[in-house]
Amino acid sequence: MNRTKFMLTVISMFLALTVSAQGDYIVTTASPKSETSAGDEAQFVVQNFPYYTICNLQAGQKFMLMVEDSYGIVSTFKSSATGRDVSNSKLQHKILEFQGTEEARKETYIGESVSTHFIFEVEGEKYYHEVKGKSLADVCGSNPRAAIHNLVFLGDVDIARELLMGKTLYTKVTKARVDEGGAGTGSREVSIARNLEVTVTAIGVGTRECPVKIVFEDRDGNKYFRNVMFSKTNAGLQDSELTGVNLEKPFANVFTFVDKEAITTEDIRAKYIRRLAYPKRTVEAKKESGGTQSLLRFTPLVVKDMTLGASTLATLKLEDQKGTNYTVDVNLKYDIFERNADYIDDMFGYGDLRKQYPSITEENWLLLGKGELKTGMTKDECMLALGSPIQIVAKPNTRTETWYYQGRTVEFDNGRVVRLR
Repeated sequence: MNRTKFMLTVISMFLALTVSAQGDYIVTTASPKSETSAGDEAQFVVQNFPYYTICNLQAGQKFMLMVEDSYGIVSTFKSSATGRDVSNSKLQHKILEFQGTEEARKETYIGESVSTHFIFEVEGEKYYHEVKGKSLADVCGSNPRAAIHNLVFLGDVDIARELLMGKTLYTKVTKARVDEGGAGTGSREVSIARNLEVTVTAIGVGTRECPVKIVFEDRDGNKYFRNVMFSKTNAGLQDSELTGVNLEKPFANVFTFVDKEAITTEDIRAKYIRRLAYPKRTVEAKKESGGTQSLLRFTPLVVKDMTLGASTLATLKLEDQKGTNYTVDVNLKYDIFERNADYIDDMFGYGDLRKQYPSITEENWLLLGKGELKTGMTKDECMLALGSPIQIVAKPNTRTETWYYQGRTVEFDNGRVVRLR
């Protein structure tokens, strides 16, 4: 084989593999299935689908360009080689691998201007999405949910495939969609039964807001799909915006892992009784001896008993480490429309946090329960008190980090809090 034929063969093999990899994310209601397992849907999402702001994307993370109707004309990317706009049609359905960010600065007649470039690679060529007039810190500092239009996060798709393929689910919604034909030919909305038992037969790419397309089949062989949201990476939506039509976008609001109609009273009680628990927020409880008590976040408790009431209401009997008994009224169901504050799994977490974080002192647990920090605390303690930061900025060649929250910053040196602002 001469050199020209050899090079053509290698190029053909590379292109075939690239097309296959990209096409692997495009699925329809006629795809095959496999098997796996998962747990409670709300906790399942939290534990398996980490959220990344666009300022904290990791090199190597993959995306796909899926042009949205409202952003189809405006080019999403520029060529790194020429600096010119690249037509969305050229990159449509291509896999883009994130490379990193850079700030471009130049002098103008009114002073220095800065732009931030988000750099991606496609089939050996580099492209960048430009945010004009903002530094990297400004991009996420001004908008924690900043997003790149037309870009679908494939990390959620890959994790969902690993954990949900072949899984039996039950629907929480009464609407689904069916593909009209092959990929890209459109779909139509159809009605389905709530609490319908279905099996996941294919998982592929959906939309920017709902990046995971789940294809599922009922017992009669009918196939449907729903595009759902997991980590919210690059979705451009804040939690406060998940209302109205957005309520049915998160996976946990569309599917459940258990047949809700088959759960018995003893099943419910067995799920909670004798479990170690702690309040996720300050909870008002009734003391068995009389009066009320505010149970701070992270207070160690044991669920001693549960009394089921009308509909989905229940009363928990709890005991703290001193042997004091309390009762708390809870709701076993979360209403996505009312967003009830008494939902049991929003009020309580489960497990032994003291065992999980043995180095945290009781003095510090009291502060963390109030959402307070002090110098000398660790990153774990900061996460417990304030949750995940909007952005983390590490100072090069040092052990210094700054964590940014809404209206608050925490500075660390060698893993310990040194300054609070």
